[in-house]
Amino acid sequence: MRWKWILPVVLCSLLLVFWFFRWEHGPTQTENNLKILHLKDRWTGQPWVSVYGKSNGKFYSGEMKPIPSPESIAVTKTKILNKPEISKQKQDLENEITRLKEEISKNEAGHKEYVYLIIAKVERDTDASDWRSHLVFFKDSKVSDAISTGKYNSEIPEAIIENHRFWSYANDGLGKINTQLYTLDYNAEKQAESELKTWAWQAGKIATIIWAILFLSLLLITGRKIWRNNVVVKKY
Repeated sequence: MRWKWILPVVLCSLLLVFWFFRWEHGPTQTENNLKILHLKDRWTGQPWVSVYGKSNGKFYSGEMKPIPSPESIAVTKTKILNKPEISKQKQDLENEITRLKEEISKNEAGHKEYVYLIIAKVERDTDASDWRSHLVFFKDSKVSDAISTGKYNSEIPEAIIENHRFWSYANDGLGKINTQLYTLDYNAEKQAESELKTWAWQAGKIATIIWAILFLSLLLITGRKIWRNNVVVKKY
């Protein structure tokens, strides 16, 4: 009975061992004058890096950064994109892409005819003796200017001009919608990465707090049992 304090002491010792073996040290790499030490928290399974050095005028002295895995980022990103408001926004963009592609396809032939006619008229009005007329970029520049200013529209059937206008509008719109769709996907990925990093910090703190509570509790229990044991020994 006098040796009940032995078990708490053993458990305290084990907790200290767990603390000292918490971090698994991986390789160290050098990048942009920075030394990057790869670590893994054995308690949470989370990979980290510790950064040392100076880069872009900023000093780093062991700053810890969690590194979420690509798989966990992909899973969290999918969950974000599946949220009702974001899912609806993505679906609306995809529907608009479908509509614009149909508009482009419908006016494709008229647009090509328009460009062909513009090229023919530019060649007709270009002085062949001008040495620049043989340069591809010079021709392309004149064609582009003629299209943007509508220089020859009075010589082209209105139906073909309309086809070209609708095609151009749809093509420009498609580019903008694709950019919005990419931005939506990119923001979801960055949000997923940010959420996982925040959770990594929280999980690490929670694990440390639990360890500290267990260690201090066992330490108090050990101290109390040793004290009570000494009192009993002195009494007898």
